[in-house]
Amino acid sequence: MPTFDTSLVWFRRDLRNFDHAALYHALKSSRRVFCAFIFDRAILQPLLESGLQADRRVEFIHASLRELDAALRAMGGGLIVRYDAARKRTLQRYAAVKKAA
Repeated sequence: MPTFDTSLVWFRRDLRNFDHAALYHALKSSRRVFCAFIFDRAILQPLLESGLQADRRVEFIHASLRELDAALRAMGGGLIVRYDAARKRTLQRYAAVKKAA
């Protein structure tokens, strides 16, 4: 029986669905697991202001997130992607789901 009703795995640097300790433990100990990635505007904004249309690092992150989302969907889930301005709302929504469950 799961220890927790709901857990949130916040992907930051490790964008894999395999060999990911936090995801493993969340899936092992929770009935429902939400997975999220939040872009940091403090990192993205200077890239945009410098006039770079497509920075290779951002392209790599986008591609990795698409792969992660596809892998999570194959497992019956998906990935929540937001920007840091929405971080508080995302976490509040997660907390509201947790309370309602």
